[in-house]
Amino acid sequence: MMNAKQFIRRALVVVALAAWIVLLIFCLKNRDQITVDGIVRLSPTNSFLAAMMMLCLFALKSITVVVWGALLYAASALLFPLPWALIVNLAGTLIMAELPYYIGTRIDAKKLRARIDSHPHAALLSSLRGQNGLSFSFLSRMIALVPGDLLGMYCGAVRVRFSEYMLGSFLGMLPSMLTFTWMGGYIADPTSPQFLFSAALQVALSVASVVLYFAFRRIHSKSKA
Repeated sequence: MMNAKQFIRRALVVVALAAWIVLLIFCLKNRDQITVDGIVRLSPTNSFLAAMMMLCLFALKSITVVVWGALLYAASALLFPLPWALIVNLAGTLIMAELPYYIGTRIDAKKLRARIDSHPHAALLSSLRGQNGLSFSFLSRMIALVPGDLLGMYCGAVRVRFSEYMLGSFLGMLPSMLTFTWMGGYIADPTSPQFLFSAALQVALSVASVVLYFAFRRIHSKSKA
């Protein structure tokens, strides 16, 4: 027979799941309105409250999968001076990495693995899994084989060591966080040298990601031969 503690735990899971479904539906219905301008327009004028709102949006992004993290990085750059925007975005990056991992530790690992196995890049992801947790998390983030939120859940489900996962994820997400934050600060003047330089860096990161992807796919193909 279920005791009170088990009942409360299951009730909290049901409530959390219901809240997640509501948030997901809301985000999907209002996806066109989730823009940098929309976030800035709805942000409180108080800096502390604005920072709290941004951190909540980072948490929301990590569990809904439908919000683009780059939008949040750019919005922070418009809301705060650059040093504070970097601090908010660093905290948001950690939230985006940690929350899906925690969720992954609480869900059925077999079902999540089955979903991962159906992904087009499942074989390559499995090959990278042979690395240690830090390398696996870093390379998976850099190559972007699967959405970051799903990757975090997967790492939590298969019990990748938390410290290795967080460090690898943070290092893999850091370059794009820096470039998008810098771009956001100059988004009002897209022809400025600062904006163009940060955009060029982001393009270079994207090219590096593609090169890494094909390099590891080639290595994986040779190992199977």
